[in-house]
Amino acid sequence: MGLGTEGVQQPARRLSILIINKDLPRFPGGIAVEYLNTIGLASQAEAVGLVSMVHTPADRRAAEELARCNVKLYLWESPAAEKAGPAPVRRGWRTALYRRWFQAGLRLRAWPRRPDEAALADLEFRNMADAVRRALTERSWDVLVVVQTSHAAAVDRLPRFPASVLVAHDIRSQLFARRAAAQRSWLQRRAAKVQARRYFAFEAA
Repeated sequence: MGLGTEGVQQPARRLSILIINKDLPRFPGGIAVEYLNTIGLASQAEAVGLVSMVHTPADRRAAEELARCNVKLYLWESPAAEKAGPAPVRRGWRTALYRRWFQAGLRLRAWPRRPDEAALADLEFRNMADAVRRALTERSWDVLVVVQTSHAAAVDRLPRFPASVLVAHDIRSQLFARRAAAQRSWLQRRAAKVQARRYFAFEAA
């Protein structure tokens, strides 16, 4: 509530909120809290927009549920989202070689200080760029919400909003520290510790 020119309380203006979350919120699931947060905001705000990614037919169904809850969607869609049934599991030396090559590319992008996931977030943001542009073109937004610390750079890449919020869905530095403690392999333990140290500095910046 606010005060009018004659000291009379006026209802507070409802906000328009743009959320960038590369993981499409759904319920139930590991990110159910983001689903509840998103639809909760949609019930209270003037408008809630969601920029996200659709990879599968299940993602598309989850997006339809969000739209029914008055969430305006701005989505990047994978060609795989058109196909019925689960995606085929690819195995073999070609797939293994590609994965190693891709991970090496991420490490090179992230070197020397950023977590590998932050480099992956760059590629995800590039995929979502057209969806972000549509959202910014359609209306002005009062609040920008970016979910997950690995996507923190999105706050600096976009025009300045009246308010910006970075949601640490989980504390990645602690996650990698726990992962390091659980590894039996010295090489995997060391790799997880490196990511934990980088995330600690990244989250503190």
